[in-house]
Amino acid sequence: MREPSHPPQPHPFDVDAFLGQPLVARVSTVNASGAPTIRPVWFLWEEERLWWITGE
Repeated sequence: MREPSHPPQPHPFDVDAFLGQPLVARVSTVNASGAPTIRPVWFLWEEERLWWITGE
């Protein structure tokens, strides 16, 4: 069986540049009854560390 071929990426993905943008992340959890909860959170990417910024 042949391995599937993937087209070459036109540009390398720069994680630092992506996470350095002012973006809002979404954090998802599932409660005890199985219902999902999705919350927006601000984050800061600094010195290869991710900080979640919350209001509490």
